[in-house]
Amino acid sequence: MKKNDLIAMGIDYDDAMNRFMNNEEMYMTFLNRFKDDHSYKLMREALDQNDISAAYDAAHDLKSITGNLSMKKLYHHVCLLVDDLKKGDTSHIKELLPPIIDEYTTVINMLK
Repeated sequence: MKKNDLIAMGIDYDDAMNRFMNNEEMYMTFLNRFKDDHSYKLMREALDQNDISAAYDAAHDLKSITGNLSMKKLYHHVCLLVDDLKKGDTSHIKELLPPIIDEYTTVINMLK
């Protein structure tokens, strides 16, 4: 995958390389593992079941992973959801979830 592909996925390439000591091969190894992570699925399931505590835990995990992989677009949207879930506020989920779904889908499709 090329630098421009990563940028199109919403990844801050320079930040990613800084985090991974300019080792693109190592970064790509971790990035490719992202599609096997279950935090997104667990977050969606918990939200569907209105289990705010479980949704918060899964969203927080997703936030950590996307932050470590420099997925700035997805990370930004997940942060907004995590902040609301931390407060127990579910009033904005219908507005916060679609951009997360869109960004997540973009990343997963590009990793296939």
